[in-house]
Amino acid sequence: MRATAYVFKPLGPVSHPQKTDCFLQPSASGNSLFLGGDSQSLGVHTFASQAESSKNDMKAAVATAYERVEDAVVAQMRSVYYMAKENIANRKLHGLVELQILNGCEPLKKLKRSEDSGSRAMYTHHECVDNFQAAIESVIDDAIIGNIKTSPLKMYSLMIDESTDVSVTSTLMIYIRYVDSVGHIKSNFLSVEKLSGCDAESIYDAVVSTVNSKGLDLNNLVALATDGATVMTGTKSGVATRFKKSVNPFMLSNHCLAHRLALASGNAADSVKYLVKYQEIVNSIFKYFHFSPKNLRNLKSIQVVLEEESARTLKQAFHTRWLSFYRCVAALIACIDSLLTCFASQPNDIRATGFLKQIGSYKFLATTYFLKDALQILSKLCESLQKANLIYATVHRKLTAYIEALKGLKSGYGSAFSEFMTKVPNQNFSLMT
Repeated sequence: MRATAYVFKPLGPVSHPQKTDCFLQPSASGNSLFLGGDSQSLGVHTFASQAESSKNDMKAAVATAYERVEDAVVAQMRSVYYMAKENIANRKLHGLVELQILNGCEPLKKLKRSEDSGSRAMYTHHECVDNFQAAIESVIDDAIIGNIKTSPLKMYSLMIDESTDVSVTSTLMIYIRYVDSVGHIKSNFLSVEKLSGCDAESIYDAVVSTVNSKGLDLNNLVALATDGATVMTGTKSGVATRFKKSVNPFMLSNHCLAHRLALASGNAADSVKYLVKYQEIVNSIFKYFHFSPKNLRNLKSIQVVLEEESARTLKQAFHTRWLSFYRCVAALIACIDSLLTCFASQPNDIRATGFLKQIGSYKFLATTYFLKDALQILSKLCESLQKANLIYATVHRKLTAYIEALKGLKSGYGSAFSEFMTKVPNQNFSLMT
């Protein structure tokens, strides 16, 4: 096939010989390029050589430009990385860079637009931030995948959980756990994927797609940890069952121990009628102050007079996160004196009078101090079950120790309840009545 060559010819009268407007058309000879009206021929090889030279010149110019602002770009990427870790919006980068320049960050001054630096960009547009984040993600991702592939075991496990973001989009968070080349257990965030549906098939497909895109061997998956929902652990078509059928029949399927502990604690609390009522009282008190600046102001003024430690703020209790109730109970004990004083100082407030009667009862106070002891043990157990280096060999020992500590509350008093018993008369106390 014969190559077609093109000729440049002027479009009209040329007033400036050095600036000729041309258009492109095939040349009659079919093997050369003509530029301008003088029909001067340039060989194809000459043109290709000039193009290659221009390409090299462009590469050199880009390299030179980058060398001038290399330290500035590195500083900018550090800023982007910090913002991502702290969940700061991308649009805040420009202000952060301006602040760093104001504080004397010399490298970033090279990106500042001024008469001296011309129109040099500061790379704070959201598209630039997206590109920075993608580059950082790639580097971190490659390091994690490289550690897995260089591991002598080459086996790994996954931890997955379905959630919904602020845009009401279903997403799947995926974490990976493995043993590195020196024998250390590592847990890393792997990916967050959008889900086409919340069924087992959609979740299974998302996990398989992510693992394959990372270049990992799916056959090396030895364990899967989930929240225990039916869609995850169903015996017929759950996500774990699908992996066992299609990938590894010996794969371990775990229901997150910390999640199981929270569910067990919540269910146990629901079986005691007074604890259900207790939680309602605590949340009502929280709302009484949280939604009324006047009531909160009165409480804080009393806390100042009573010199209560750091004027502790009341916490809300959530049934789905019952173990976090410990912080709520601890805050309640820390400011119990100011609460009683605040409610007693408002005899005309029906709600305050009702709260005073409820939290001033022996049963409420005894329950509060008893729960502090019990929930402190359960909270420590929950934290220990979430450690990154937890292994099966230590789980049984930890569970046994904390169970014995809980049993000890039946026959004896914990530190908080002992403190309570020294302050009030001894009465018969039972949560079951």
